[in-house]
Amino acid sequence: MKFDINPRIGAGGLRLGMTRGEARTCFDEKPETFHRGQDPNETDFFVGVGAFAYYDDAEVVEAIELAAPAQAVLQGRDLLKMTFAEAKAFLTGLDAGLAVEVDALTAYRLGVAVWASLAKDDPDAPIETAIVFRDGYYD
Repeated sequence: MKFDINPRIGAGGLRLGMTRGEARTCFDEKPETFHRGQDPNETDFFVGVGAFAYYDDAEVVEAIELAAPAQAVLQGRDLLKMTFAEAKAFLTGLDAGLAVEVDALTAYRLGVAVWASLAKDDPDAPIETAIVFRDGYYD
């Protein structure tokens, strides 16, 4: 499924600020739910479309993460079809303050980040996930 990323708004029909109930009506599947890391709030994973919805304490979407088979399209380019090096060049053009880590790139100005687990050893490693987040998500 193609998800057009609108920074600080959402991806496809899934929007930041939606309630859990509203988010669950976006797809024709029941999500798998789990706790990621130390987060006390349950995450919804819509397996068929490759979308994770992260919620705050008020059960409102605060971030949307996309993985295969999703297409995470930002300004006409699928982030999930890029290598780490390609994503770095692309995102730097959109946010000169891009935060670069060994396996992640975060454009705080846009509220968009990508992750590639193998980038530490290979700059041509594929991007595995893209995330759209609201202000304060990483605080």
